[in-house]
Amino acid sequence: MSSSYTIYNASAGAGKTFTLVKNFLSILLQNDSVESVRSIVAVTFTNKAANEMKTRILSWLKDFSDDKNYQSNLVLQQISQELNIDISLLHQRSYRALSYILHHYSLFSISTIDKFNLRLMKAFTKELGLSYSFAVELDSSEYLKQSIDELVDELGTDNPFAEVILNYIFWKFENESSTDIRKELLTSSHNFLKEKNLEQINSLTSKEIEDFRKLNQLISRRVQENYTLIQKTADETITLFESNGLEVGDFYQGARGMAGFFYKMQDSSKILSINLSSSYYKAFCEEEKYAKSKSSHEEDIKGIAPQIIEAFYKIKQAIIRIKVDESVRKNLITIELQSEINRFLHRRKTENDVVFLSDVNPIIGTHLKEEPVAFIYEKLGGRYNHYFIDEFQDTSQLQWNNIIPLLDNAKVSDGNTITLVGDPKQAIYRFRSGNPEILIDLIANAKDKGIHVKTLQNNFRSLPNIVDFNNTYYQFLSTYLVNNPEYSSLFGVHAQQISHLPKGGRVQVSFISPKEENLLEERIVEIIEESLQNGFDFKDITILVRNKKHSVSIVDKIAEKGYPILTEEALLVVSSPEIQALIYALQWISNPEDKENLVRMLHLLFTIGRAEFEDFTEEICKIKDLDFDDIINWFKEKLNISLPYQQIYNLSFYDYVEEFINSLGFGEKEDLYISALLDMIVQLEKNGVISLQEFLEYWELKSPGLSIRFPDNRNAIQIMTIHKSKGLEFPIVIYPMIDSNSRKEEYWFPLDKDLYNGFDKFYTSSKSGLDDTGDSIKEVVTTREFENKIDELCIQYVATTRASQQLFLLEERKDKLSSLGEFLIQQGKSAEGIVELYPAPDFKKNNEKGAKNIVQEEKIQWTSERWNSKIKVSSEAHKFYSEENEDIQYGNSIHAILAEINTPEDLPLVIKKFTLTGLIPIGQEAEIENIIQKVISNPQIKDYFSKGITVYQEREIIYEGKIYRPDRIIEQQDSLTLIDFKTGEKLSNHKKQISLYEKALVGMNKKVASKLLVYISSDNVEVIYV
Repeated sequence: MSSSYTIYNASAGAGKTFTLVKNFLSILLQNDSVESVRSIVAVTFTNKAANEMKTRILSWLKDFSDDKNYQSNLVLQQISQELNIDISLLHQRSYRALSYILHHYSLFSISTIDKFNLRLMKAFTKELGLSYSFAVELDSSEYLKQSIDELVDELGTDNPFAEVILNYIFWKFENESSTDIRKELLTSSHNFLKEKNLEQINSLTSKEIEDFRKLNQLISRRVQENYTLIQKTADETITLFESNGLEVGDFYQGARGMAGFFYKMQDSSKILSINLSSSYYKAFCEEEKYAKSKSSHEEDIKGIAPQIIEAFYKIKQAIIRIKVDESVRKNLITIELQSEINRFLHRRKTENDVVFLSDVNPIIGTHLKEEPVAFIYEKLGGRYNHYFIDEFQDTSQLQWNNIIPLLDNAKVSDGNTITLVGDPKQAIYRFRSGNPEILIDLIANAKDKGIHVKTLQNNFRSLPNIVDFNNTYYQFLSTYLVNNPEYSSLFGVHAQQISHLPKGGRVQVSFISPKEENLLEERIVEIIEESLQNGFDFKDITILVRNKKHSVSIVDKIAEKGYPILTEEALLVVSSPEIQALIYALQWISNPEDKENLVRMLHLLFTIGRAEFEDFTEEICKIKDLDFDDIINWFKEKLNISLPYQQIYNLSFYDYVEEFINSLGFGEKEDLYISALLDMIVQLEKNGVISLQEFLEYWELKSPGLSIRFPDNRNAIQIMTIHKSKGLEFPIVIYPMIDSNSRKEEYWFPLDKDLYNGFDKFYTSSKSGLDDTGDSIKEVVTTREFENKIDELCIQYVATTRASQQLFLLEERKDKLSSLGEFLIQQGKSAEGIVELYPAPDFKKNNEKGAKNIVQEEKIQWTSERWNSKIKVSSEAHKFYSEENEDIQYGNSIHAILAEINTPEDLPLVIKKFTLTGLIPIGQEAEIENIIQKVISNPQIKDYFSKGITVYQEREIIYEGKIYRPDRIIEQQDSLTLIDFKTGEKLSNHKKQISLYEKALVGMNKKVASKLLVYISSDNVEVIYV
C-alpha cells in the first residue's frame, strides 16, 4: 500500500469538518488495534476548531457504539462501504476505540498548530538553548511596556540612545502624530513582533547605533548631491535651449511637456512632486514628438533631442534616488528604535525565562531544520503516520517550513496519509502572516507532487438561491482576475457549488443614497422588523461588519428600537458602567489629588441612578476644593456611601475590592461583569499582584481584553466582524458593504547594501512617492496591491456565504457603478433601490433549515447575597475571563463542578448549569461529565458522595489570622474527613496544605479521622491517604 497525499478544496458550507472526521475515523477503525490513535495527528488553527473536531469524533464513536442504532447510522454505513469492512465489526471497534481514547485522552492528538509547535519546542529544550523551566507568554504587552519604559527612561542620561529617542519625539511632533510616545512605541512594537515583520527586524539586531547614524549621514549627503545634480543639469539644458534660440512654446505640449520639465527642476520644491511617468515625456523620448505642430524649430529641437533625452533620464534617476533615500531616512528612526526595544525585550525575556508565542515558529525553524526526522519523532515520544491539517489556507510560511520535514517523511512510507483541507477563497488572515499561496501552489502543481485534489462541491449550509447567487456573482468577479489564472479559476469554476438543501432562499440588495444620513442604518432596522414579522427570532439575525468602527452607528440605531444586541464590545468587562465607576473610585483612592477620577466616578453613579443630584454641576463645584477626609464624609452624608478606604491595610486586596463593591451598591445582585473582575483579582493574587497600585497598572494594560461569556443561545441580534464569523452560519445575514480604508500599509523594500552602509532592506508604512522608483520596488508594490485586492475579495466571500436562509446586502450608491451593480445589470436586474434577486412569495422562516438554531433560552436562577458571605472565591477564576491558560481553565472547571455536587444525582443538572453559563464550552459536556463520573464513582471515595451525610464544600476556616478553604469536609458521627482535589502534577506541598487544614480544624476542637488527596486527570483518578 503506497502513501496517500490528499488536498480537499472545501468551499464555504461544503462539510469540511464532516469530511475530516469521517477520514479520521476511517483510519482509526480500519484495523483492530485501538492504539492506532497514537499514530494520527490533526492540526487546526483555533482552539474552537480543535474542540469541535474532538467533540465530533467522540460523538460519532458514541453513536457507532450504540447497540440499538449503529446499523442504521448513515456515516458508519458509508465508512463500511469505503473500507469494505462489515458494519458490525466497525461497531465493535468503535466501542473499543472510544473506551481507549477516554482512558488515554492525552494520546488524542488534535490541537492547534501553536500547541503542536510548543510541544515540539519543549521536547527540544536543550537543543534550542532554553532552560528546562522556560514559560511561554501568550501576551507580550507587559514585557513590551517594561522594555519601552526602560528605554524612555534613558532620556536625560549620557546614553547615546537618548538622542535617538529625542529625535523620534521631534519627528512625531513634526508629523502631528500622537505625543504619547510610550503608547506609539507599544503599538508599533506589537506590529513588529508579527511573523511578517519579525524576520526582517531580527536581521537588523546586529546593527549598532553608529551604523544607523552613518547611514543617516550618508543619505543626507547623497540627497543634497542629487538635488545639486538635478538643478545643475536643468540649468545646462535650459542654456542649451537658449543657445539654439528655443523657447518653451516651441516644444511639444509647451510648459506641460519636456521643456517645461527642466524649468520646473529649477525649483527644488517641485522636484519630488513631478510625475516622471507623464505621457508627454514618453512621447518626446520614445515617439519623437519634439516640437509643437507646424513649428519652424522642429529640426533645431531634433538636433539636440539626444542631449535633452540624456539630461531627462539623468535627472529622473537622481529623483528616484532622492525618493528612495528620503523614504529610508524617514523610517530609519522607527527601525532604529524598534531594534533597540528588541534588545531590551530580549534581555527581559532571558531574565524571566520567558519565550513569546511569536518566537516559537522562528526558533523551531532556525534550530530544528537540520535535525533528522527520526530524532524529532523520538523526542516527541511517538511516530505519526497520518497527518490532518485543517484551514490550511491560513498556514504561514514559517509554520509550513517547520512541518514539511514531518510530512516528507510520511510520504516515503507505505500506508501513511497526509490530508490537507482548506479554501484559499476564505484566506482572510494574511495580516497574521497566513499565506494562501502555499495551498494554491500545491493545488496548481498537484500532479507533479503526487497529490490528489478533491473538490467538495456540495453546499450543506445555504438554501439553493443563496448558493446560486454566490456561484454566479463570484464567477462574474473572476473575470477581473484573468491575468492570474489560478485566482481566476479559484473564484470561477472552482467556486461553483450544488446546494444540498430544498428549494428557496432569499437574496436582496439595497442601494442606499449617500446624500442623506442614517439611511443605511434605517434600512437595516427595516430588514430586522420585517424578519421578526416573518417569524424569525432576534438570535437568527446577524449583522456582519468589516471592523468595529463600522458597527457603532448601527448599534446606536438598533438600540433606539429597544432590540437586544450582542456585540464584541458588549462582552468586554470595561464596557460595564458599574465596573468603570469602581475603577475610577479605586484610581481616586490611589491618588486623591486627581479629582478628575472622582468626578468621573460620580457622573457614572449619577447616570446609573446610584446617586441623585438636583444639579450635578453645582454639586461638583461644592466638593472640588474639599480635602480628602471631607469628601469621604460628604459621600456618607450626601449619598449614604461609606467608602472603605482605610480597610486596605487590614484586608486582602480581593476582600478590599469586594467591600468597595458593596459600599457602592453593586453587590446587591449577581453581575457577570463584577464576577469577571473579582475572578481576575483572584488570579492576580495567586500570581503575586496584591497591591492597589499593581492592580491599577495591570488593569490599564489588560482591561481591553477582559471579557465575559454569555450562553450561546441568548436571544439577541448579533453584530460581529467578518473575521469572527468565519466558520459560522446564521439564518439571516445583513452585510453592509461599506468601503474600508483601514488596511495598514507596510512594505519591506530591497536595498543595495553597498549603497546603504550594509543595510539590505528598509521598512516603510507608505508607498507614497515610490510608485515610479524602479522595478524592484514596483514589484513589491504590485504584489502587495494584488494581495490586497484578493484579500478584499476573500473577506467579501466569507461574508456572503454565512447565510443559511436569507442574505441582505446593502451598498451606498455612487456615481461609478460598483462590481455588484455591474453584476446585477448583467443579470437583467436594476442597480437602484431595493432589488430582490429571486422571486419567492414566502419569506417566512424555514424551520427545516433553521431548527437547529431555535433553542429556547433557559433562565438561570442566581442566588443574590453579599459578597463577603460567599464561600467560593477562586474556583471559577476563568469563568468569564477569556485569556486564561487552558490548564488552569481545566482545573478550575473540575473544582467548580465538584463543589456543586453532593450526590451522583446532582451531576447532570450541574453539567447543564455550567454549560449554559459558559463555564463548560458547548460540545465538551460529555468529556467533563465522564471525568467527574470517574471521581464520584471511585470505590475509595464514592461513599463521601452518598445521601444522608453532612458535607461542607469550600467552607472558609479562619485560624490564627489566616483563611483556609478545604475542597470538601465530610462530617460523620464525631469525626471529619478532609478531601482536596488536584488536577495538576503531584507536589510535596499538597500534603503540607491538607495538614494545615487539619491543624486548623483540630484548633477548633474538631477530630480529623482521615485526609485524602484526589489527583484527577482525563484518564485516571488516584486517591492518596495522607
